[in-house]
Amino acid sequence: MKKLLTIMFFMALSVVAMYGMADAITGQCSNCHTMHDSQDGVDGGGPNDLLLKGSGCGGCHTQNGLPSAPQVDLTSNLSAGGSFDTTTIATDDSMRHDVQDLSLTESAITSTPGKTGSILTVAPNALTCAGAVGCHGKHVTGMGSDAGIKGSHHAPNATYRFLWIGTTTSPTAVLGIGDVDYEVTVDDSDHNVYSAHATQSISTFCNQCHNQFHGEPETGGPSSPWIRHPTDIALFSGPVAWDSAKVNIHANDAPIALIAIGANTTTTNYYSGGTPGLDETNSAVMCLSCHRAHGTANADLLRWSYATVLAGGAKSKCLSCHYKQSNAP
Repeated sequence: MKKLLTIMFFMALSVVAMYGMADAITGQCSNCHTMHDSQDGVDGGGPNDLLLKGSGCGGCHTQNGLPSAPQVDLTSNLSAGGSFDTTTIATDDSMRHDVQDLSLTESAITSTPGKTGSILTVAPNALTCAGAVGCHGKHVTGMGSDAGIKGSHHAPNATYRFLWIGTTTSPTAVLGIGDVDYEVTVDDSDHNVYSAHATQSISTFCNQCHNQFHGEPETGGPSSPWIRHPTDIALFSGPVAWDSAKVNIHANDAPIALIAIGANTTTTNYYSGGTPGLDETNSAVMCLSCHRAHGTANADLLRWSYATVLAGGAKSKCLSCHYKQSNAP
């Protein structure tokens, strides 16, 4: 028995050395799991799937869940995804993604859109946090949140925020680098790093449902106006030369994505000096340049209200990139 335990111990060390633990959940197992859901009446409603203390995604990731887990319903110090809070922030269903796991339902849209001639491919009142009709985890038909996200928390994370593209058991990873504090605060050396990769970007991910906003055949350029805002397209110079010093490239209200992000990119590559690789050939607008994923205080989950964007105003919001329309130097 001692020999077997010794072998297993060194096998475990080999796995850690090979894959690393930086992207996997660490800490006491009992922070999240319980064996019998009996001691101290853990959550009052169990037992739960996967021996979790809380039920579903909200059992850990809300203010009533685990304090150590990122919370998706905060009213201040918001993460990059925004908030599902319905009391002070995303008070209207046009301001958030309504997910059944959090007992949110969409009332403004009652039809079930389809891909042809429609904005959405999934009915908004059918969304879950993860699974077949969710954002996180795998999207295999029939999978709910627990099955979709199963295993992700204890494996080296090959995707940005457990986001995958495709509906097979071997989906394509969304590339990107998540900041350790989930981008609660942002500056040149503390931010998420988003990818504008041709097939693995966050915009490609959003396109799985919002197909008419991204991924459709498109032409554009300085002499050919776009008919929808471009995403994952390198920012061109236009009639006036691009000036990277004037673009709020890592601004909290209008971040951009970098085209040259590979699967093995680390934060060091992009945090050192703030903006290495930043130029018109490597920088692109993405869906999250203007929107947040969970919810905001603005319609359409926008990072800001259009009513606050004024030509000649400060270099922020839309004018973070369209700086020539700003009065800032």
